[in-house]
Amino acid sequence: MQNNSSAQPVRQSGHEKNDAPVIRYDSSREGEEKAIILNADSSHSVGNRRYAIDGAAIFDGRVVTARENLDSLVPLIAGGDTLRSIGTSWISRTRNPNALFVVDTSNHESVVAPDPLGGAMIYYFNRDRQYYVSTDVASLCRVLEADGIKTTKSYDFQVERLLIGNSGISDSSYNEIKTLDSFEFIHIKSGNFSIVNLREELLQGDSDSYYELLRKTRQDILENVSAVAGSRSQMKIAHITGGFDSRLVLAAITHAGVKDKFRFFCSGPEKTRDRIIADGLTEQYALKRTTGPGLAPGPAHSITERLLGPLFHSGGILTTGPNGREENVDVIAVGGGYGELYRTVFADRFTKTDKNDPEAAIRAMLPWSNKDSTYVSEGSWASLTKSINAKWQSIVEQYESQDFRGDALWIHRRARVHFGQGSMAWSRVGTRIDPVYSLHGFRLAMSTPLLLRSANALGYDLMQSFDPDLVKFEFDKPRFESDDFQKLRRFDGVRSLPQGRSAAYEAAPSAPHNTNRVVPSALDPFILTDKNPSASDRATFVEQANRLGVNFWQAASYADAQSVLARMLGDKKIRSAAPELNWTYVNDLLKDKPLSRGRIRDIYSVVALISWHAV
Repeated sequence: MQNNSSAQPVRQSGHEKNDAPVIRYDSSREGEEKAIILNADSSHSVGNRRYAIDGAAIFDGRVVTARENLDSLVPLIAGGDTLRSIGTSWISRTRNPNALFVVDTSNHESVVAPDPLGGAMIYYFNRDRQYYVSTDVASLCRVLEADGIKTTKSYDFQVERLLIGNSGISDSSYNEIKTLDSFEFIHIKSGNFSIVNLREELLQGDSDSYYELLRKTRQDILENVSAVAGSRSQMKIAHITGGFDSRLVLAAITHAGVKDKFRFFCSGPEKTRDRIIADGLTEQYALKRTTGPGLAPGPAHSITERLLGPLFHSGGILTTGPNGREENVDVIAVGGGYGELYRTVFADRFTKTDKNDPEAAIRAMLPWSNKDSTYVSEGSWASLTKSINAKWQSIVEQYESQDFRGDALWIHRRARVHFGQGSMAWSRVGTRIDPVYSLHGFRLAMSTPLLLRSANALGYDLMQSFDPDLVKFEFDKPRFESDDFQKLRRFDGVRSLPQGRSAAYEAAPSAPHNTNRVVPSALDPFILTDKNPSASDRATFVEQANRLGVNFWQAASYADAQSVLARMLGDKKIRSAAPELNWTYVNDLLKDKPLSRGRIRDIYSVVALISWHAV
């Protein structure tokens, strides 16, 4: 393998640090084709084939990123296989959110293949036999802008993100940019743009028994933690809490015999349930703790930067994550987000959904809301209703089991943004790995009745197979004491963890930061700053936040948020750029009324929505 020194990576005008690769393919002129990978500072060449990776892959037992183990891909790239077969092989064999980009410079054939569950969302723009493909909508938009192509922000996407708490139903945050579904990859050849869907091939094998699928899932998870342990990264940090998913990762780490390769971090303050349990696990298993998470957002100097920095940095996709002030750091952060795969998230809501009722899907998705109790306009609510129903109908067509369809919707939509896009963003700063990610695990959940998933019997079986004791120790809340669980599995009761001994901490690598602007200057007149209340006011806000179930800063700065919103609505330029809202409801938010969780959350949502669309 050689670095592409004879043809240095092309840096598109407007290219920013940590931009994702973008493939630009142009066959608009008769008889001419040209494909190139832009922004791929770590691209490599093998013969005529140039390739790059975004995200972090577990492939053939190793962690593969733009910075590590790229040589392990040489046999895949350099073989006599077609690019289409390379894409098929990659999507079939890789784990964790990532994507492989390959261009054959001899004929300009191109492939972009993500992980099978689609944690790496593939964004694409097509126009007149010009094709642009990336794993990051912000990077893609910068390339399009440099090429003189304008895009418009999707209001529906932001409404969905705010109301549901997560995007993924609409294609992307820009109207002209589309995305692939799970189990799909892109193949471009001879001017033809193809979306290859491998769902049936990847999910076949229904004859496998529960225990065979459990064995395969278990093996995937063990290979994942072993790959992380063997990485060259300076530090591997696993998060531990009082919850189930982080403990499932811990169980796999201990079973694989690699716990000394990891440092463990708990974000919970002292005396919280998370911290008490993390400290108990630390003492029980002689874990090595660290002072930081390894990957953390750069400084935010106001509520506005905290709310909007990640949103602008990600091109309107994420509300948490990097904000653009982070510099690269040699750390692998390990978490258990895909642990939800083994339980149920949406299935209970959708089991009785009538596929012939066009409003049934939105009622299941948003049981706590309706068009009259929100800040979005009636037209926007109708658009969201139509979009959710269309996605639901697609799931109904793809999955026969009615009690799994809601969870299939979760993996096809919500999980891809909530876990996948966050993982991809952090893997451009350091490396983010989710060891419980497993295609076999999806098949296991798909073949398991809702009753077992609801009781977390799959997670219990996995954890017990790794460490029978870990599953018995206390959690943050009762996990296996219900009557439903007792009918499925034998559980002899909860064991207490040791308490009292102070853990020894090792300093986590300190990620350097820059002073980049993270919010456009046009919003400077509307900056919402953090309050520094008096002791008595602080006590009032703490009580209010706890009672209403909101963050302290949300309660403390509510009046300031009202003032910012009022100034926005009074600014003709900002108001004219604002999307269509339910103005009766929005204006009511400015009134002095008793606070509720909904009013507090809604005023920050409206400020964010107007801010994003106004610049």
